[in-house]
Amino acid sequence: MKKSYIVAIDYRATYKPMTTDYKVLEADNLLDAMSEAESYLDTEKVYLLIIMQADKAGHKVKGMPGIRENTYIEQITNRGNGWHRTDAAHSETAWSHTMWVDESKNAQHIDSNEVA
Repeated sequence: MKKSYIVAIDYRATYKPMTTDYKVLEADNLLDAMSEAESYLDTEKVYLLIIMQADKAGHKVKGMPGIRENTYIEQITNRGNGWHRTDAAHSETAWSHTMWVDESKNAQHIDSNEVA
């Protein structure tokens, strides 16, 4: 089964203050997701990339045709100097994110919670 990935792109404050974009990745696995996400890593503009993986199959949002909701868990992080796991061993706290994705692969962040 193909896994679903989203990359969170956190821009530098000097470029786009307080801005995070979310892009749905076409990758079939985490290694391909890393490669695809690196195309968004412009170190002059981007501070942080986080690849998130879908926790399970998404479900349709009632009353919103073409929109699916899913929970994504942070897997790996890149601050411009290589990838590392998003875990306590790497001084990172993983979060789960509720995302809505439409048929055109546009992602919208709905909510976040720290992973226990």
